[in-house]
Amino acid sequence: MDKKYKWSHPGEWLLDKINNTEDVAELRSIARSCVDALDSDKIQDIFQSEMNNDGYFEPESEWRVLVGNIGQVYSGTDEASARETYSDYENQSMNVPGCRAYGESVVLLKNDEVEQELEASGSHEE
Repeated sequence: MDKKYKWSHPGEWLLDKINNTEDVAELRSIARSCVDALDSDKIQDIFQSEMNNDGYFEPESEWRVLVGNIGQVYSGTDEASARETYSDYENQSMNVPGCRAYGESVVLLKNDEVEQELEASGSHEE
């Protein structure tokens, strides 16, 4: 019995195309086309364990920075921004007499748990 096509089904053709393509841009294009054709539930059904291993189902961390006499100066989910804000206010608290944050406590919180803390020094210019 003769085969009607070179591949027995479209999935076989797609796997052959992927296996024989060395061009990363073309592989990404193929992957995007597949993602566009699948709904979210199907993608999760197929990749549930990989998604779990990558932390997909973990809630995003909430970051906050608190400064003694100022209050909350950062709230969000971007860790880098939170740490940069903490560092800026830590520097002001320790090294910038005359600024509002000078001598004040600075606290970095992740999901309301203390990550870093600078205790107030009580050094205020009068």
